[in-house]
Amino acid sequence: MVRELSQELGKAKAKCRIFPPGMPVNDLPPLEKSSHTKLCRPIAVGIVQYIIFNDAEERARERHAVDAKDERQAQAVAEMMARFGGREAFLGRLDKRYAEFTRVWDQDAERMGRILRAHLAVEHFVEIYLCSTNPNLGDVAGARLSYSQKVDLLKADENSMIAMILPGLRRLGTIRNRIAHRLQVDLTKEDEDVFLAIGLFKATRDAKHGNYLEHPDVKPIGVDPPLAIVEEFAQFASGLLHAATDPDREVWAEAMKAFAPDPKPARKSPE
Repeated sequence: MVRELSQELGKAKAKCRIFPPGMPVNDLPPLEKSSHTKLCRPIAVGIVQYIIFNDAEERARERHAVDAKDERQAQAVAEMMARFGGREAFLGRLDKRYAEFTRVWDQDAERMGRILRAHLAVEHFVEIYLCSTNPNLGDVAGARLSYSQKVDLLKADENSMIAMILPGLRRLGTIRNRIAHRLQVDLTKEDEDVFLAIGLFKATRDAKHGNYLEHPDVKPIGVDPPLAIVEEFAQFASGLLHAATDPDREVWAEAMKAFAPDPKPARKSPE
């Protein structure tokens, strides 16, 4: 519509010879006092006024459309709140969902990170041990085995050192999986008992008066005993696995036989 009116205005300009094509309306030259110009000027002014009025009307329609859209959106939000039982119930639901989201991030990142570090370190040395003692095993890293699968490859029945630390290795994997599923650190008395049931580990730890680790990043035993036990066992087991891969591992293996768990008595078959 605006384009058509603009074309009509251009024709009126040319016919009345009031101003050259393309000249703004505000730059109209002085009109000659003749009946021709007296007739043409009202026509041009009328067309310009019509265009201005039409533009204002168009803007009014656009504002009405925006208002209508806002009203539809407000109605949609009101209907949604009604489905939750009203405004207060809806806001309560939002607060609950937000709390569920933030709870995942509201964790002791240091404790979680230190346990995961211990787990990754032990897994690293388990892998080195497997590759060193089983040269025909193939590419362990390329096989993309889980921690549990790597531990299952350890031959506890053929190696007293592995038999000794195997319960602790499995418990470390359990703790790591617990963190993955719960997204929080939960160390239990049962966890401590499994590690401390390993005789050589407990004896070594007791000999150092509960300060097995001498690393500046590890907190004293009195600050976080469960975490300290996990980290201490991880270094203990890693050290044994690492030592078992050097050329003198047969000497170490012979010494470890004295600390191997007592064999379970064979079950008698019912008569």
